[in-house]
Amino acid sequence: MAAESTDINREFECPICCDIACNAVESSCCHQLFCEDCIYDLPDKETCPKCRRQMTPMISAYFARRVIGNMQLPCPWSCGEQISRSNIKDHESLCPNKIYRCTAHGCTFNGNKVTFGTHLIEKHLNIVVKNSAILLDNNSRSSNKEPTKSDVLSKRRNCDGREAKLGENGKWYCSGRLPDKCRCCDGQCGPNGCNCPSCMRLDVEIRNLARGWLVNRLGASCTDRISSDRFQGTWYCGRRVMAGTRNCDGYCGPNDGPQCDSCFILQKQSNTRYRGINSME
Repeated sequence: MAAESTDINREFECPICCDIACNAVESSCCHQLFCEDCIYDLPDKETCPKCRRQMTPMISAYFARRVIGNMQLPCPWSCGEQISRSNIKDHESLCPNKIYRCTAHGCTFNGNKVTFGTHLIEKHLNIVVKNSAILLDNNSRSSNKEPTKSDVLSKRRNCDGREAKLGENGKWYCSGRLPDKCRCCDGQCGPNGCNCPSCMRLDVEIRNLARGWLVNRLGASCTDRISSDRFQGTWYCGRRVMAGTRNCDGYCGPNDGPQCDSCFILQKQSNTRYRGINSME
């Protein structure tokens, strides 16, 4: 079984970096999978690096991305947990074994989160105090502003009375069960990804979003409106997250063209789980 799994994994390898394709895209000429960034960074964009024929537009390999995202691998920092590839970023922020490197001038300290925190207090207390205003700024944020360090520590009560915390992607989560089946995550509200309707209402309230706006699973504000009175039917966040996608300038929308995976998921959820939340109706 292990040998079979290894053989299957090879089918999802990018021939440029020889690793499992990250944000997989597929060539139209030979149907080979590549990492989105590997293709984007190629100096020769005229020749396919696999079949050597003329490069044809790349298309997002959504099915391959879902399969790759569900692949299990041991924690890169050796904490002993098995994690899915799609959750590596989430696990990185929580893993007790992750090594942090001190960037203070002339300092060579490396250590896990606990020892790194102790090191900062013992060796660089003046720097920590001097920058505390940046780290602990509690001033209110304007609409759509990126969350500060203090936001990550914030807690609120959602409309269901559950305590919600701000995730690293800027969305609110209460750890409750989602009201419907979710194919893109584990069915729980947080700590990242999809959230419940009550926490989505909190997202909208805290960001003071205009009618017709919601927040996708990566924390980007998005809408299906061109203007307050013009409805386009497709949700876009306007971020540059689609480099290498066919018939696309690399941006998700904002008014037409392909949409990113997160907005595609939110578009479906806007008619089910989030129906009626901050809508124009």
